[in-house]
Parts: sequence; structure tokens; C-alpha cells
Amino acid sequence: MTPCAASPAYLQQLQMESNGKSVTLDGKPVEWQTAAVIWGEPGNNGQHSFFQLLHQGTPRAALDFLLPARSSCGNQAQQNLAIASCLAQAEAFMTGQSAETVRAELKRQEMPPAQLEPLIPHKVHPGSRPSTIVLFQKLDPATLGKLIALYEHSVVHAERRLGHQCLRPVGCRAGEETHRTTRTGSAGSGRRPRGARFRHEAARDRGEMGGGERLARRPVCRRPPPLRAT
Repeated sequence: MTPCAASPAYLQQLQMESNGKSVTLDGKPVEWQTAAVIWGEPGNNGQHSFFQLLHQGTPRAALDFLLPARSSCGNQAQQNLAIASCLAQAEAFMTGQSAETVRAELKRQEMPPAQLEPLIPHKVHPGSRPSTIVLFQKLDPATLGKLIALYEHSVVHAERRLGHQCLRPVGCRAGEETHRTTRTGSAGSGRRPRGARFRHEAARDRGEMGGGERLARRPVCRRPPPLRAT
């Protein structure tokens, strides 16, 4: 996996786990947003996955374009295409596309007025979507380290300004505790774990077992012993 492909996942954990809090250091509820939802893709992979929502959807999000000027694999021609695509998308997010521009383009294509007017609202882009282009010479280890330091600094800066604790991911541990309870059941209760109860009830609703039957215990998958050289 290339550094560009891995960076969205790292930044997700860095920012969402660190700043995904709703109380201040003294335990008071916050009245502001503490963290954003982070996602991304390398190259133009995001163009036909989430760019549509960012261009014309109702949510608004700030974008960071990380743009190396030089190819990391010796194919500068391909890199030039990626640069052009990045700059074009950033410009489209900024300027959008007005109804007048859409109408002029459709008229140039000689589209009949009866088809032209109903189509215009669907092709309008509001624009004014915030974005930042981080331009650098080449994605090498030193530059990657600087980018990581930049985003890590932003997390610490947000903690200082917003007044929450960024080092303790207490919320995600709630799922771990629920998983432990689901897997083992409540100690001493004699009750079937919630996951097994759900499977039992679903099978009973499908008519696959009587109401008094119990699910058979699933076999435990064990790892085979390692091969030994003879």
C-alpha cells in the first residue's frame, strides 16, 4: 500500500479518535463541533465515489488536496494528468456552475428548449466549497513526515483551543465492552448471550426450529498446528 493510499486511514484515527469528544476537560458538555468526519482516496479514485456529494449534496465539507509536483514512480506524464485533475476539481469546488453557464452550454449543443429548461437545475453547482491545496515537490519520506506532523499539530491545537481531552478514546471502548458481554453473556445470569438469542429468535421466526429448541453450539475454529520441516 502506498503512503497516499494509507494516509486517509491514519488521519481518520488521528483526528476522529483524538478529537471525537463532547465534554471539556472539566466534564462540561461542549457547545461546538470538536471534530470532523475524515475520509479520502488517492488520485482521482474519489471522483466517482464521494465527489458528487461534495459538489452538489447538501452537506458541506472542507477539502485538503495533497498534491506532489513530481512523480514518485518515474512517470511524470501520468503525474501531470493527476495534477490537472486535482486543479480542475479544486476550481470546480470554488467556482461552481451557474444556471446561465449551463443554459449557454446546452444551447451550444442545440438542445431543444423543451428538454433544456428542466435539465438546468440538475446541472447547477453552487460552488463556494472550501478547499486547500497542499503543494510539494515529491512524496518522499521527509515530506510524508512533515505532512503527518502538520496534521498532528492541528489535533493538539484543536485540543488546546476547544478544551477537551484528545488522548483518551473512551467512547470506542463502549463497543468493546458490549462485544465482550455479547460474546460471553452476563456472568452468573444463566442467560444466553445476546448474539445467540438474536440468532435463535431469527431462526424461530423463519420456522426453522420450535420455540423450545436451543441453538446448537457452533464448532470452534482452531488454527492448525504449524508445519515442521523433516
